[in-house]
Amino acid sequence: MSQVQADDFKDFLERYKTQLASGENKLEVDYTELESWNPQIAQGILDDPDIYLVEFKKCTLNFAHDQIDILIKNIPDSRNVPLSHLGSEWLGKMIRINGIICRVIPTRPMIETAAYLCRRCGGIIQLPQDEPFLRRPDKCTAKGCKGRQFRLLEDPTETKYFDVQELSIQEKPEDLKAGQAPQLVPIEITRKSLINGARAGDIVDMVGILRTKPPTALTKERKWGIYIDAIYIEKKNRDPSDIPVTEEEEQEVRWLASDPNIYEKIKTSIAPSIHGCDEIKEAIMYQLFGGREKKFPDKVVRGNIHILWIDDPSKAKSQMLLAVKSLAPRGLY
Repeated sequence: MSQVQADDFKDFLERYKTQLASGENKLEVDYTELESWNPQIAQGILDDPDIYLVEFKKCTLNFAHDQIDILIKNIPDSRNVPLSHLGSEWLGKMIRINGIICRVIPTRPMIETAAYLCRRCGGIIQLPQDEPFLRRPDKCTAKGCKGRQFRLLEDPTETKYFDVQELSIQEKPEDLKAGQAPQLVPIEITRKSLINGARAGDIVDMVGILRTKPPTALTKERKWGIYIDAIYIEKKNRDPSDIPVTEEEEQEVRWLASDPNIYEKIKTSIAPSIHGCDEIKEAIMYQLFGGREKKFPDKVVRGNIHILWIDDPSKAKSQMLLAVKSLAPRGLY
């Protein structure tokens, strides 16, 4: 195990002194800068991130008022691992993955330090939590008590929380082989500066640590699940609302809207190389544009339109899905 210490990073952080003193809650570090500064420490961050990043974060207290998130980007291509190849050889190591965010769970609080009330003496035990499931004290640490019954104090003035968010990422359609289903991998975000940094449909390049999680607290199974502990997230696609519309484009849209045959033109422009399927393409057109939300005294009818397409094999269902995915700004295959 490496003997790296927080002070080993002082020289490197000198170049970020002004930024750290400004009060920002994150520091983005380009891996190539780390490698040119100290190749040994840079390699250690890739192979033992749980050790090196903790010391790196401690060192920021020499320049900042509080600990901040260290975000590492641009790690080597040798660490770019396809989602379908994630295995035990990458556990606990820093890797890079890319794909499409397909599921986002709202932010939830997670216990960082649990406060337990001893039912025998009334003392409070602060117990740091660093495992997937809540850990309870074995016995009371008060002098002469040795009680073994406790109650968790949920009050945030006693128990300390931090925010976490869960995502799921899947392989991009162009990375899949014929007939292969996309691999789905869960992501856990514990760094405050990364929360709400990605939405469903975003194409992302992500740096993280591959970790394992047991299925239950009392599991006896040998096979565990995996997830990515996110360290850096970079969106590769632009949000449609952020793309400026020029005057010429606006005029073109208005001209198309005035065309009496626009309905038929839109329908036939969906996957034009796939002949036939007129009713399917018409349904897809409705789905792409959506409907209007209608509010009644006793209910609300959503404007979203959904399609269920059941057909025989070799009817171009997959090809049609891929074509629609390329049309929709946040389409998922």
